[in-house]
Formats: sequence, structure tokens, C-alpha cells
Amino acid sequence: MGKIMNRRTLLLSSSVIALSACSGNSFIGSKPSADELMVQEFIQRETALVDIYFAGINQERSYRTQLIQLRNHHLDHLTLWTNEVSATPNPSPTGLQVASITQLLLAEEEHLNFCLTSCLLTDDKQILQNIGQIASSVTQHIYWLNKMITPAVPKPNASYEGSDIEGTE
Repeated sequence: MGKIMNRRTLLLSSSVIALSACSGNSFIGSKPSADELMVQEFIQRETALVDIYFAGINQERSYRTQLIQLRNHHLDHLTLWTNEVSATPNPSPTGLQVASITQLLLAEEEHLNFCLTSCLLTDDKQILQNIGQIASSVTQHIYWLNKMITPAVPKPNASYEGSDIEGTE
């Protein structure tokens, strides 16, 4: 004997069909476009970067102010994809609790590579503009995170071969 459809299933399915007919789009069997999937991937990656920055802020207290600024840039990136006025920082309670500057740097480099690869996969002007803005920002983040790892101030006893400064050779 065949299955009998219950009332709830019947009402739900007829609602979906009615909505589909009214909107002109098919909800049944429709798949997101490649561009829609890319935007979803960017939202997921930006959210993951915000989470890792929360962890970095927890661990790297001496760079707290700078890391908060970099995290806020990723919140701004989220607004490019979600069309919201602003994104609110919301640390994941189950996510990373601590992250080093090196982990942040690796995450930023991976995100930059994703941006560069994504440019080749779309011809949508708005998506390309968003990717360009994000890639520029991420490149700056990589620069500043590298500065945090290798400060430019030399140690007091450092010696440099071939120095052109008198008395340092």
C-alpha cells in the first residue's frame, strides 16, 4: 500500500508551489548560481576570520588594539556581502579560544589566495569590486601581522656586517 500524505505535508508542499508560482522562481530543485555560492563562501570565510581574530585578541594581549582594528576590517568585509549597514562582533563560544599572530597570518594569506582565485571565477562587477577591496585590505593585514612577528627595532647588541655607520663595524 502506498504512503498517504499527511495534512501538514500537503499544506507545506502546496505553500512552496504557490510561492514558487508567485515569485517566478522555482524553489523546488533550484540550485544557487556559482556567484551565489561564491558569496556564501566569502561570508563563511570572513566569519571564520572574525572568530580567529577573537582568539588572537585573547592570546596576544600586547597587540590587542591592533588586532581589534584588523578584526573590525573583516566585519566591514562582511557588510559588503550581506548588504547590512554593519556587522556585530559575535565570538563563537565553541570556536578557538586562543590564536597566535602566526595563525592569524596564515589565515589571512589563505584568504588572500582565495580572493585571487575567485577573481578568475566570476565576471560580476559588484563581486569583483568587493573582492578587490577585500584583497587590498587583506594584503595590508598581512603586512601588519608580519610587522608584529618581526619588529623593526634592532636589538641593542646587534651588529651588521658592512655597516656604513661609523663605529659599528
